[in-house]
Amino acid sequence: MWAASNRHYRPMIKTTPLDVDFYYNYVSYHKKVDFVVQTDDDLIYIQVALSVRDEETLKRELKPLNDINDHYPKYLITMDYDNNNYNGIKQISAMDFLTGKINL
Repeated sequence: MWAASNRHYRPMIKTTPLDVDFYYNYVSYHKKVDFVVQTDDDLIYIQVALSVRDEETLKRELKPLNDINDHYPKYLITMDYDNNNYNGIKQISAMDFLTGKINL
């Protein structure tokens, strides 16, 4: 398990059948990300919003992900039916994700 003095997280589910750990309200360098999925050798950052069609909401939701400077994948999951890419951050539809049309 990873940890550092500048990172704080709240365990959500540990040792799942998928062999991954889920964390919510992950904070790194004072930037809150909604969820982090940890496998043995990988992390996935996930930000969730109802809609990001409003420009200010989009900026607010992307900021924590943009501020994390590592190579791990970052996703913005929304109820919007838009699949966009913002500087490497993939926006995906929650419905597509939940029905298995898109995998992380």
